[in-house]
Amino acid sequence: MYAQEQAPTPPPASQAPADQEKPRATKETKKELQDLACGPSDVHHTVHTVDEAQTLPTQPADKALIYVIRPTHIGMAIQTKLAVDGKWVGVNKANNYFYLTLEPGPHYFCSQAENHSLLSLVVEAGKTYYLQQKIRAGWVKAQTDLQLLDDEEGKKGLAKCKLSVFEEKKKD
Repeated sequence: MYAQEQAPTPPPASQAPADQEKPRATKETKKELQDLACGPSDVHHTVHTVDEAQTLPTQPADKALIYVIRPTHIGMAIQTKLAVDGKWVGVNKANNYFYLTLEPGPHYFCSQAENHSLLSLVVEAGKTYYLQQKIRAGWVKAQTDLQLLDDEEGKKGLAKCKLSVFEEKKKD
């Protein structure tokens, strides 16, 4: 007598097709990253450009030096804010840059114009990084795209820019 083994019953299929679940997971992941990276939405800044040439900072041995550049006139009236790990740290306009230092390790970056562009990056002590806030002017909204540049492209972009000085607007 032969006994037939029954194959185990597969788990019930998900109600939603796989292609519908992936965008939802991606959307949730983007929201989580945005919460880690971006600053509060109710914080606004004033910004102006320093026309005189500036001396660039010395690279600290124990921290990463980050230049945030926007070497273009596109969308020149639009401000692009940058947050790191949930705190706004700078604002650029057309042909501007600012810089900051960070402790080594993982960090979450958020560039905001009329949208958010997110980037996660592990930075090393004693290294310089160049982030570009690339702007695309649209019919309705100006879009920002945050990009990590290599040293050569970063230095070229930085040479086209002037220092951005900014401060948080006081609430009335």
